[in-house]
Amino acid sequence: MNSKKSTKVNLVSSLVIWFIVVNVNLSSAEQFAVYSSSSSMTVDIGEGAFINCYLKPEVSAVDMEIQWIRVNDGSVIYKYRKGMEENHQAYNGRIKLVKTGIEKGNVTLEMHNIQPSDKGLYTCYFQNNFMFDEARIEILPRAIGTSPVLLMETDALNLKVSCSSSGWYPKPDGQWLSEDEKKVTELSKSIQKTEDGLYNINISIMFTEESKRTCVIQNSYPEHPINVSLYLSDSVFPKSNTGHIVAHALLTLIIIGMVSCIAVHKNKEKKRKAIKKEFKQAMKHSVDVCLDPETAHPDLRISDDLKCLSRTLERQKVPDNEKRFDTRLYVLGKEPLSNDQKY
Repeated sequence: MNSKKSTKVNLVSSLVIWFIVVNVNLSSAEQFAVYSSSSSMTVDIGEGAFINCYLKPEVSAVDMEIQWIRVNDGSVIYKYRKGMEENHQAYNGRIKLVKTGIEKGNVTLEMHNIQPSDKGLYTCYFQNNFMFDEARIEILPRAIGTSPVLLMETDALNLKVSCSSSGWYPKPDGQWLSEDEKKVTELSKSIQKTEDGLYNINISIMFTEESKRTCVIQNSYPEHPINVSLYLSDSVFPKSNTGHIVAHALLTLIIIGMVSCIAVHKNKEKKRKAIKKEFKQAMKHSVDVCLDPETAHPDLRISDDLKCLSRTLERQKVPDNEKRFDTRLYVLGKEPLSNDQKY
């Protein structure tokens, strides 16, 4: 019995000693917690993300193991261990650790040329001989698409207008609105994902009478919508007894908020003035858009100032190029030339 009691006493003593030693070691190792500068960051595609993580209290991480782990698939995209560094092959040339504050437990992972595929949660993980901790941060890639392009196509009595924009992320949506901001039923809407993970969108409607319509495109970032407004007078529409368009268009581009395109018949001076008055405030912030002669169908004549469009009775002799529409009555708009450039 004495021998058994002695064994139990020795075992308890050993456990107490082990507990004391472990606590002393943990205390001497200075316990820490890991924090990130933010829980998420929105990064424009093609730009860089800077993921900062740090320890509290300030403890040197020079001899620690530091990892950045992509939570989506569990892959270690970057690893630092006692001065040795390695990164995932998929991030070669795009990833770098900034260690200027590592002696105080502060490091930053630089990720360059952010792509849609980089979207997701990332863990920064710190470990020494006695403990570990981690923090998470979410990267949200973003791309705001190009200014909308309007494409007009006419048949015998109607005018089809398509509104398109490219280079969006995340996936965008769009619609046409009436002058009183009610949704207009579209003829078609297509949203396509490209090989680089970005999205293109095209929405078309039919104009059948004098009216104003606004195409609105945006994604999950509502503070960055793109709008394009189009006003067409009744003189734009083909007449069944003539079979051709007689129109003069004044195109106005508003970069932030709205793009206005006004088509006015030159013989309706009173209506033209009324339209100009309606858009006077908007035009204070506008930039002219010119028609592009290199894209015009041979049956479409463009004025010297690139503002007016009419249909010819006979096909014109125009230079043949890859940009020119030759099967449909199309013409594209383009940014105006500067004052020191010639048309």
